[in-house]
Amino acid sequence: MTKKRKISGTAHASSETRRQELLDAAAICIAQRGFGGTTIDHIAGQAGLSKGSVYRFFASKDDVLLALLDRLTQEAAEIVEAKIAPDQHPLDRIRIRLRTMFEISSGSTNMSRVWFECYYHPIAKTRLIDSLGQSGQFIADELAVSGHRASGDPDQLVAISELLWAYHEGLVILSALDEQKDMLDRFDHTWPLIEKMLSDLIRPDQAL
Repeated sequence: MTKKRKISGTAHASSETRRQELLDAAAICIAQRGFGGTTIDHIAGQAGLSKGSVYRFFASKDDVLLALLDRLTQEAAEIVEAKIAPDQHPLDRIRIRLRTMFEISSGSTNMSRVWFECYYHPIAKTRLIDSLGQSGQFIADELAVSGHRASGDPDQLVAISELLWAYHEGLVILSALDEQKDMLDRFDHTWPLIEKMLSDLIRPDQAL
């Protein structure tokens, strides 16, 4: 009888490779079972490794979820930095940042589900709240890098930054509910509306 194939741990893998294999396995388990239904044994079994291998890299299941969240945000940051340049118009920089997040989310259903699980985990939730607070400076930072400034008061920039966060989360949820519709297509069709809203903040006579 043929055994069901799992993600098999790479023979003689480096520590970093082994860690990434465990995170890949954890994403599958959490997507299938939810964070509450996933155990260290499930992660080890999915990775084709021992339970001790998991504890070699992660002190607990909580650490695994936080590592998945960190990997997602780091991956997004690295891709964005490779795509944008300081001399680009701030609207182009904002579009690239948002679209990159959608590219990553649409490329992995498992990671989208892991992202949702972070809403209900106390530590991961705190990190997301901190990120939301930092997003209040998101537009202002992009304007400063490209040598522009915005009209209106700082509170307006914070409100629009939060709106962009909600826009991202909303499209992720819609795509999770209806996997037949492509998230990037939705973004590309709705971006002109977002761009028009942002354009009202940035005028040629406001370049520094």
